[in-house]
Amino acid sequence: MSWMRHKFASRGRPTPPAPQESGIVMAISNGDRGWLQSLLAGGADANAAHRGTLPLPFAARRGEFDIVDSLIAHGADIDARNEKGLTALMDAAVSSHEAMLQGLLARGAKTDKTDYSGKTALHYAAHTLQFGMIESLVMAGADADASDHKGESPRDICETAGRFALTALESAEKRYAEELQKKTAALARSLSVMKPASVRSRIAPR
Repeated sequence: MSWMRHKFASRGRPTPPAPQESGIVMAISNGDRGWLQSLLAGGADANAAHRGTLPLPFAARRGEFDIVDSLIAHGADIDARNEKGLTALMDAAVSSHEAMLQGLLARGAKTDKTDYSGKTALHYAAHTLQFGMIESLVMAGADADASDHKGESPRDICETAGRFALTALESAEKRYAEELQKKTAALARSLSVMKPASVRSRIAPR
């Protein structure tokens, strides 16, 4: 085992594979949408990395919403981690790209995914003090008390950053709890007005 592979293995990280080429990443980098669509239509792997760079996180970092949608439509894993362990959602938080972060959430990106150090997208949003992203992530269900491998949570980061950061986090949590309570109450009301026959029709085998 080479010293590089031993270094990664000792830290519990995936051993880096030999560098690979990906026409998809190259097409995105060149802004050549025609080439990209031709590759995808021809069955090219939407998850294939180019020297460690994954297509979807790369497109997200560049703010290319149409390419992100096209990649997802062709099987790209929205929660895949790149060579640094970051998902597209984390990448958006790191680069302070709030619109892309919200777009990824709307497209189903998970908030509980972690990088190699145990950090979530909310950790990165808290580190960059992007209050809008903090709110978006919390409203999507992100856990402010999830600790990384060093035992630090997004709440800890906000507390260290000061009153404004902590207030933004707590306000988002309060709003999320209120929205959750409203949805629960609405569901309870809808169930209470159901007639027995309609309930039976929903559960009867077809």
